[in-house]
Amino acid sequence: MFALVILSFVRFVQEVEIKNNVLPKHEIVTNNTSQFVELWKKSDIILTWERTASDLVAVNDRAFLIVLTEDISTPSQYSTLRSLDLETGQIEWEVRDKINDNVAYNSKYIFAGVGRKKVVAYDTITGVVVWETPLQSRSIAHMVATEYELHVEASPAQSYVIDTITGAVKNTTSSSEGSPVYFVDDNIAYWQPLPLYLRATNAKTKNTIWEVQFADPFVATPLFSGDHIFVRTRLGRLYVLDRSSGAILWKIDDLHADFLASNITVSSNVVYFLTKDAHLQVRDVQTGHTLGTLIFEPSLFDLSDGDYANNTFNVAASSNIVLVYFGDSQQLFAFRFLPDE
Repeated sequence: MFALVILSFVRFVQEVEIKNNVLPKHEIVTNNTSQFVELWKKSDIILTWERTASDLVAVNDRAFLIVLTEDISTPSQYSTLRSLDLETGQIEWEVRDKINDNVAYNSKYIFAGVGRKKVVAYDTITGVVVWETPLQSRSIAHMVATEYELHVEASPAQSYVIDTITGAVKNTTSSSEGSPVYFVDDNIAYWQPLPLYLRATNAKTKNTIWEVQFADPFVATPLFSGDHIFVRTRLGRLYVLDRSSGAILWKIDDLHADFLASNITVSSNVVYFLTKDAHLQVRDVQTGHTLGTLIFEPSLFDLSDGDYANNTFNVAASSNIVLVYFGDSQQLFAFRFLPDE
């Protein structure tokens, strides 16, 4: 009973702080293994909120963020795509536009939905617009990029394949079922026929190759990385699938221990994600074995349901540098991960 009273008081204090614009601050609790070297951190970073993808990505030696640069209480249609040096956190370039949809990327370009009916490709080094492609859509729901093709799922039920070099539309298909098609590669389409399912089908014959059912629905775009597909469910479960067979290679479905609060990112055969107890988990991509854990406080469990739903928690990685973003405190951290030999 006493513990419940204390917990209620803590949550009351946090709610009062939030109402009075006093943001919580996350700090590192323990780093016993010395596997994580802090490179830099920034405050007052407000990323746009996006259900289906991360507004923080890392490519080569750069980080890219979609940030709000105005008073959040009077938001406009504009946001800023900002490029940071991964090693130093210094701003390399910024572009301000009506960037209101998720982003995708390859080694050369950042692709963003602009104004809901247009995709724009930005050069990762300079921020210069390489091409703009208008779409016949109401909004852009999902984007997945390879080196040569950008796959765009737009509303209503329209899929586009765009050449990443020229911006030319190579193919357009419609789905009468209204189900999102995330990606088409090597004549295989990966799509979501129902909220609990991910299905791979032959793009020409429509025959099912494999299908996986999850314990609860997923909203975010699956992460396609090499031979793996990573699916984060709405409640925070993680499933890692073999791309060719759909077999579940490993999973995290203990919602009490490792509930995912963030997206998933993969770099150099290492998987990163943030749990709701504010642990940065580092896992082996093949086995799911834990390679390292960085613990922050306070825990995200201390957020009320409303506060949690209205914030975003993101991770991004390139090479051995990982970024961690806490939307509740508007903090962005950068670490170098050094795995044990």
